[in-house]
Amino acid sequence: MKGYQKVWAALNRQRIARPPAGEVLLTDGFINQFNEDSLESVLAYLNTDLVTLKIDAGKSENRWYYWYQQGYFSFGLTQGPFTLMANKLGWPDMAYLIVNKPAEAGVIMKGLVNQGYELVFQALDAGCEGIIIADDLAGKKGMLVSPEFLNNYYFPLLTRFLQRLGCNEVPFIFHSDGNILDIILSLKATGFWGVQSLQPSAGIRIDTLPHDVLKDWVFWGNYEFEDTVGMKSFQQVKKEVNELLTGWSSYPGYIFGSSGGLYEGIPHEIVKTAYTALHRWKR
Repeated sequence: MKGYQKVWAALNRQRIARPPAGEVLLTDGFINQFNEDSLESVLAYLNTDLVTLKIDAGKSENRWYYWYQQGYFSFGLTQGPFTLMANKLGWPDMAYLIVNKPAEAGVIMKGLVNQGYELVFQALDAGCEGIIIADDLAGKKGMLVSPEFLNNYYFPLLTRFLQRLGCNEVPFIFHSDGNILDIILSLKATGFWGVQSLQPSAGIRIDTLPHDVLKDWVFWGNYEFEDTVGMKSFQQVKKEVNELLTGWSSYPGYIFGSSGGLYEGIPHEIVKTAYTALHRWKR
């Protein structure tokens, strides 16, 4: 069974022997730990089922088909309206608009999202199989922006964007760090197929998620390699991964991975331990 078949099985909530696995982000700092410092060598080392590539102007569109030929499911990563607006205005000016002139903030977000529409469409047309919209809307204790602003401006904008790009057929996954439990149901109603991150240190565990979405939505991530005192031990990682997979075993729409991606400072041997535990586990 090819990697992309396993990922499609999870996206369609079909039960297979073990969950598919992969990362939302592999930084250059993590990749550079390897003698062959290439993305492909790292994916092969970990034996992942998917690859995530940033959707950028000027990049070869042949890359999507290349990864399909190698057996991987390919996600295209793009920034969401909240992050785009923060990058354009800076946090202080963005926060001022959201609080004092929310309609103006909504117009700015709409313009920024529309600018990226064509790039996302081109990626899908060239063979990209799914889209991740990354927007860090929360901290460890909860949301960074008011429900009123999200309901009036943010979610309606994303709903139209996803519908234009065919979210009934194309899997859209939402990524945010932090505790996003308060917006899980709104994200589902927007048209997303699932959510990525599920940061345990922000209080997200399987028993904290809304029960009525667990069986018919996709959840990806839910593992961190560090705790409050530093990097976890090999034995701790092995034990926790097995416990995590057992906890998710009743829910076929689960994809294993770290919560926020792999970056410089995480030893590749620790990550390999997690992925080896995954491949030895059976539902």
